[in-house]
Amino acid sequence: MQKQDFDFGNLELSNTERYSALRALTLGMCAFSRKCLDTVISYQNLLIDELEQKGGLASYSEKSRQLAQQMLGTVQELAQLFPANNAFGEQLNLAPFCEGMADQFSKSGENGAAVSSDLSEACFIRGDAFQLQQLFYEIWDKLQQLCTGGKWQIQIRREGFGRLERGRLGLPDGGDDFLILSLLQQGQEAGLLPGFVPVLEGMGENSQSPFTAQQILRWSGVLLAHGGNLLFNPQEPQLGMIFLFPAPGEAKEKEETLFAFDAGNNDKTILLVDDEDMIWDVISAMLQDLGYRVILAENGREAVEIYQNNPGEIDLVLLDMIMPLMSGTEAFFLLKKMDPGVTVLLSSGYVSEDEVQEVLHAGAAGFLRKPYHMADLARKVKEIFAGKKQG
Repeated sequence: MQKQDFDFGNLELSNTERYSALRALTLGMCAFSRKCLDTVISYQNLLIDELEQKGGLASYSEKSRQLAQQMLGTVQELAQLFPANNAFGEQLNLAPFCEGMADQFSKSGENGAAVSSDLSEACFIRGDAFQLQQLFYEIWDKLQQLCTGGKWQIQIRREGFGRLERGRLGLPDGGDDFLILSLLQQGQEAGLLPGFVPVLEGMGENSQSPFTAQQILRWSGVLLAHGGNLLFNPQEPQLGMIFLFPAPGEAKEKEETLFAFDAGNNDKTILLVDDEDMIWDVISAMLQDLGYRVILAENGREAVEIYQNNPGEIDLVLLDMIMPLMSGTEAFFLLKKMDPGVTVLLSSGYVSEDEVQEVLHAGAAGFLRKPYHMADLARKVKEIFAGKKQG
């Protein structure tokens, strides 16, 4: 394996983001180590059988096998420190999430590449929305380097796997069905296409994988942390990727009410202000899926102009605090000066506690620290509108 740098020194990452990235990389390394050690033990078993039949020194090979098994046990214990099924995640509806990502992919696609997503039914998983955003965006960027132009499609289907199929796909035994999310070139069938294998198999000795070792380990680790796996076709890596997620039972899906469409929200307009395209597309898709009308602004200056040009029509401003041209804090105080009754929900990942308290004391409706859960945002928006109605 070639040496890869993994230095967070120049990145403004929160402790949660650092932990998530290291957790994913560690899980990927554990999975790859298990795969290699299992292969070593298999070869040793064959060698021991052959030496015993020929009267050779099988005891030395047996000691080697025992050492490999001890190493395997250590790796498995390490992997258990990072539980699968993403215990730190939230219930996430993949339908609006993927629609938002499809819009973002189409905007960033080179040579006219377009991505479509037609997911009408709710598809819930337990996951980390911000971690999956970054993962999908990185993979899409890499696929664009491998294949220029064309049309792509995001599809989801549900399927159960037998014991042998789970082993081939690197999935745990037993458990629920899986959601198969595919990002493939249009014309390919959704689901598990022939030739698709876990991306970790792209790290073999004779591998011609276009992905770096660090990418493979980290991408795999993210899906393993969610209790699933990431697949690709080593012969045609430009074809696309397949993501496997454990599917919760039907009863669990029906229990989720935060992400249910509410026709009563159609008369509420939210101004979403953020300079990150991924936030625009994913969050706006989720808010629209809840029934809200959404207007977009990419910086504080544009937000102030939009609010000024639409008097009395914007019910809530969802405002990021760190942006170019005009920060969210500056925009907040201009909005308050323009309309003392403006309702503003602020968010950021890198501001001081003093600055947060300043805007809260000045009348902000609330603050969400990034990366926040989608459920936290949905719940907070619902609480704000409920409070305004009572007021």
